[in-house]
Amino acid sequence: MRPLADHRTRPGRPDLVICLGAIATHAILGTKAKVTELRGLLVEHEHFRVGVTVHPSAILRAPDRARAYSGFVDDLQALFAKTRSSRS
Repeated sequence: MRPLADHRTRPGRPDLVICLGAIATHAILGTKAKVTELRGLLVEHEHFRVGVTVHPSAILRAPDRARAYSGFVDDLQALFAKTRSSRS
């Protein structure tokens, strides 16, 4: 894991880290990870699971903001549902 990501996740030892956008995704999963391929999925990482979605600023740049926002909310709901179901 990269030192910055290790430093930011060490204090709380989270079960789930949600990466918002490419920069966060690359910092946690590496530069080959693609947000478009990983959106809404849970990825097992060394010490925690990682969920990926777009950065909220992408919604503001989208031609159809309502659709972009809906996709963002759908991603988050799917991630949280998968987290709950995997704990049962």
